Amino acid sequence: MFVGQDFGSAKKYPPQTKPWESDAVITWRFLNERIERSGIPGPSSFFTNAFLGLRALGSAIGPNPSALNPIYVDVCRDFLAYQIQILNPKLIVIFQSVDEAVYLPLFDELKPSEVCKGVKTAECLGHRRIVLITPHPSSDYGVKGRNLENYRLRCDALAQSWKLASVLNAASLSF
Repeated sequence: MFVGQDFGSAKKYPPQTKPWESDAVITWRFLNERIERSGIPGPSSFFTNAFLGLRALGSAIGPNPSALNPIYVDVCRDFLAYQIQILNPKLIVIFQSVDEAVYLPLFDELKPSEVCKGVKTAECLGHRRIVLITPHPSSDYGVKGRNLENYRLRCDALAQSWKLASVLNAASLSF
């Protein structure tokens, strides 16, 4: 399960568009590259956002203004929890841009000070899960051009997370 912040503003998506099917959207292009490089089978991926809907104004860059509304944050957290319960992912990849108020309360052992410090195993809604907090894929554009090693580290962290999740999944299936 990949968790982004939101889909940006309503003005960016005219009716009937499917931005996830376009290589022109930098997030999808670089996320697809990371997934391929990590060895995750595409059909095994599920994509969602922490915040429901689109922003009325602005862009997808920066904090979501809705994070200032605690009731909305609670609704979004409940919906994210529902998705996690239904899908029961062994691996949850969260982009650093996602507001911690939405997801941190769902994890018993994940603390704000630990966020972005590599792959973690954490209790989430009654199950052990692999959690990776990673830079947003759109930032790969600059990283690949300036420091290919940092880009490889991002891909390697995702590959390591996938391997750990596969082991965790196999262990939960054994009788």
